[in-house]
Amino acid sequence: MKIFEGLALGVGIGFILFGWPLLERSDEPRLLTLLAYMSISWYLVNWWLHDNLHAINGQNISGLLAIEYSFHFTMMVAAGVLAVFFYRVIRRKGDEAIV
Repeated sequence: MKIFEGLALGVGIGFILFGWPLLERSDEPRLLTLLAYMSISWYLVNWWLHDNLHAINGQNISGLLAIEYSFHFTMMVAAGVLAVFFYRVIRRKGDEAIV
């Protein structure tokens, strides 16, 4: 699992460095585009940090709850952002095809 987490971290860092120009071409509102960029970045890089925090935390239940709630909640928010972003992109492409 550590190999895949490391690969995701590397891809995430690459996306952070090079992904913004691709998303910026979407013609969606700048705030939504920025949130989508941050969401994709978070989905890719969070695994390494999440897993290592578990290793450091040990059996501390309050630490475990803090880790789980902070990571899982932010991923749910990121999923919602991505759903809105891609819905708008796909809808816009469908509207362009009709015209």
